[in-house]
Amino acid sequence: MEIKRLEETGYLFQQDGAKPHVHHLTQNLCLDHFPSFIDKNHWSPNSLDLNPLDYCIWDELAQSIDWNNVAPKETLIKELKRAVKQIRQDVVLQSCSSWSSRLHRALEAGGCFLKKLITRYSLISSEEEEEEPIEQFWHGFPLAIDDEFKSIASLI
Repeated sequence: MEIKRLEETGYLFQQDGAKPHVHHLTQNLCLDHFPSFIDKNHWSPNSLDLNPLDYCIWDELAQSIDWNNVAPKETLIKELKRAVKQIRQDVVLQSCSSWSSRLHRALEAGGCFLKKLITRYSLISSEEEEEEPIEQFWHGFPLAIDDEFKSIASLI
């Protein structure tokens, strides 16, 4: 049984907020079969900053895909499978190892990481304190801030 194999690895099991995952029958099944299951009432907020897939892996995957080779569905599937195999183990490990630091920063920001980032590291210049470059704030995180984030931040 898959549950038994997962249990033996020492990993915790947690789902996202999809309706089938938060349904009481699913929650009860998981609570009954996963000794370390984290129920929906104790999940962290839905934050891209706390999900390694969102803050690192999807970007790594997207950079590995040959976008000129994904027109029909079949080639997209093949290209996704190829790209997943290209994700380096050190990237996965680094993204997971930065999670505790990200959680700490999210807690400092009262659960609103972006707001804290903008307030503390002031993208709008302040006369009282020297502005810290945003790249410096992200030093040690798996990926540099991408252009999309910079363009969103510049609008604020």
